[in-house]
Amino acid sequence: MRMLVSVAYGVILLFSTWIVLNPRIPTKILGTAGFSGLALGAFLSIFAPARYNAEIERAELMLVLSAAVLSVWFFFRWMRKRMSNDGI
Repeated sequence: MRMLVSVAYGVILLFSTWIVLNPRIPTKILGTAGFSGLALGAFLSIFAPARYNAEIERAELMLVLSAAVLSVWFFFRWMRKRMSNDGI
């Protein structure tokens, strides 16, 4: 289960960083701060020392997996909208 949570944190890290660095997505100040904090939290959760890796609760698992699914959903929704606007 720890591996599944680490993969979900990796997805969150990837997409949060993409949202912050993409100039076509206007996140403004609060969005940039929020997504940067989310990416930093995901990074720290992936590379936390072993002594901090306690039992993973089901609530944390559901929260992380839901955030990862929403990140992927947002990416594909954005890509579909971008392709329809570009006429591709």
